[in-house]
Amino acid sequence: MTITFGVIFFILQIIAIFLLIYALVLMFRIITSPEAGTDVGNQRMVRKNVNLPDNVNDEMLKKAFKTFGLSPSDDYPEVSYRYYLIRKWLQSSDFDEQEKSRRIAELDALFDILSDYYTKKS
Repeated sequence: MTITFGVIFFILQIIAIFLLIYALVLMFRIITSPEAGTDVGNQRMVRKNVNLPDNVNDEMLKKAFKTFGLSPSDDYPEVSYRYYLIRKWLQSSDFDEQEKSRRIAELDALFDILSDYYTKKS
């Protein structure tokens, strides 16, 4: 009878160690990537496009494409998504309020330029 309790206790210890390691791995994953538990499907990665648009003559439009890391072949939902990410980053940045509001106003103006471009394009 005592051997059976010893074997059961040993198995329970192994299960407890496994669960502890599993919980630590999950906590590490949540800390390093908090959105990982709610992501569905492929995650959209924001990469800066290194090719500047050559077929655009307006300098402000070129600046807008460069700021958002886009090219004229990208579609409007990608512009909107990058605008959202950059604005979210700016709002949570460590800049002082005056610098933050200046950069957000500049970002809004560049987004308006891109919105007009895509409105005329369609």
